[in-house]
Amino acid sequence: MGVLRNRAGTLLSGPERSAMPPPCVSDMLAWVGGSILPLREARIPVNDHGLLYGDSLYEAMRTFRGGLFRLSDHFRRLRTTARGLRIPVEWSDSQLEGWVEDLRRHLPAGEHYIRLLLTRGPGEFSYAPDPLQHPTLMIFGGPFQATPREILEKGLTAVTVGVPRSVPNPRMPGLKTGNLLNSRLAFFEAVERGADEALLLTRSGHLAEGASSNLFLILPGEVLATPSLESEILEGVTRTVLLDLARDMGLVVREEELPAVCLAQAEEAFLSSTTRSVAPLRSIDGRELGCPGPVTRRLMDEFIRLTGGL
Repeated sequence: MGVLRNRAGTLLSGPERSAMPPPCVSDMLAWVGGSILPLREARIPVNDHGLLYGDSLYEAMRTFRGGLFRLSDHFRRLRTTARGLRIPVEWSDSQLEGWVEDLRRHLPAGEHYIRLLLTRGPGEFSYAPDPLQHPTLMIFGGPFQATPREILEKGLTAVTVGVPRSVPNPRMPGLKTGNLLNSRLAFFEAVERGADEALLLTRSGHLAEGASSNLFLILPGEVLATPSLESEILEGVTRTVLLDLARDMGLVVREEELPAVCLAQAEEAFLSSTTRSVAPLRSIDGRELGCPGPVTRRLMDEFIRLTGGL
């Protein structure tokens, strides 16, 4: 396998080769307080509670054929997370969309990656509620190059890791917050073991999700199985789309708490996320899988029909 390096000349690891991450920071712009500037020049106060306490949330999205995919679903999830964190969203969806489009007009033509970040804002070194505190909104964007299907079809590798799925709020584990330490530590472990993605378990030993993806298994009988929302997972926008497509295709769908033993029973498996869409797995914990198997391939085809790409 050839050696790949990034723009800075740094050696790329296996996951960086296969995951096709969002654009480099040097290629991105930021919208902050109505101003658009290079992302590297964007600044927030050091007493912002997103920095002090990890008190933040985010949404990542991308375009297909020039249009932002499921924008209203991303805004809905953003507001759900904000309510769970008690961070006020002081703007309407139309305002947010307008600022996103302002940023996009400054980006090169083509497909785009967009990330919204909302923090509680600057304040005192205190947990106490502050009626004068206002949230900080930032929007980042850059050119997005989707992973070619032929690369995806080679498949990714995944390993189950010892780091459990973090639960930011036991009553609402699906909040998409900026507290991603467990996911990052899990990914580090996967990289050290030569894999492309980490698969996290719940504290009860059930399957949860990948470090930055949702997990789907194809069990005998062409049964599509995926951990339920009660399994401490994020409600992925792409995950929801794929479940709808699978049901429309007539597949048997199991959305439930899945014991880890299901990994050994899977005939196919794939990951889903905003940036990867549908990413087949060629192995889990060293066990080879059909890649992409017939069910995964059909879902990839249906997703392309819907969006125009992967």
